[in-house]
Amino acid sequence: RPPGGASFYKRQLLAHRILVDRSGRYEARITMNQPHLQGQWSTPQGNRPDELSLGVFETEVQALRVCEANAPPRWMGPGEKDSCTLCNLPFTMLRRSHHCRNCGAYVCSKCSSKDWPSSQLPPTYHDREKKVRVCQSCEFLASSFREALQRGDVALAMSTYNSNNVNIYTPYANYGGDYAVHLAAAGGSMYLLQWLVEDRLCSVKEARSDQMLRTTDGLTVLDMAAMRGHVEVMRYLCSTCECDISEMRNLTVVQRGLHAALASSGPTPRVVFPNETRNRRSTTRFTREVIEDDDGASVAADSEWGGGPAAAAAA
Repeated sequence: RPPGGASFYKRQLLAHRILVDRSGRYEARITMNQPHLQGQWSTPQGNRPDELSLGVFETEVQALRVCEANAPPRWMGPGEKDSCTLCNLPFTMLRRSHHCRNCGAYVCSKCSSKDWPSSQLPPTYHDREKKVRVCQSCEFLASSFREALQRGDVALAMSTYNSNNVNIYTPYANYGGDYAVHLAAAGGSMYLLQWLVEDRLCSVKEARSDQMLRTTDGLTVLDMAAMRGHVEVMRYLCSTCECDISEMRNLTVVQRGLHAALASSGPTPRVVFPNETRNRRSTTRFTREVIEDDDGASVAADSEWGGGPAAAAAA
């Protein structure tokens, strides 16, 4: 739980729908209209259409994951809450209300004192701001999920993810730009890494350029595994995710990985998820999608997107 025993608000996403075209492919569409913000209240998504197309995909699972990654949270409306969602203190002239950009809850200034770089949220969550206000609860959950991945703590990672307030396709821009797949590789948990890549369809590669996702320090997902000597993770990344040793730039990291590999042997273990839906072709190549409005005009720059499901499979 967040510090001080405060409760957290479980994020509710706006509606999405998946359409099937004549060729049997799947179009992902999300609602951008905030139903509880009317009149003088401006929407957090800015001047965008009420419904947005995210692209056309080969499988329904791909389209669903794109919707889950980008559908904005529902914002609480005026009069829906007269006290802070976290501390329950009433709003007054001095204790003003604010919306958390990550979950959409009404919170007071004290409980929403955290700022995230906007790249830490999907671009559909905001109107191209540089920084966004988030509540202490979302900050706590993001930090806990990040720590759980780094430690390879499956129970903590999954319980935190199930809060529904955690983003797994955008970088932790305020922590060094690493993605969830970087942290899972560093933590050495094959279950968490395979869950992210094969079930959640997180990509280890950049969009368009097909280059490896890198942290601010220039480290790839393979680098993160090699630094800590996780040989099984390295095998998996090279054999399944098409990671290439030639893209590792730090000689010390390469030496660490080689030393660990020479001292270890054995096949890569497989993890079976309950009711899993796998798409072997799509597990390694998902990239960012450029959102287009109904007129086909790009409304989100390619640089806004991270390692989420997207455009390599899109038409």
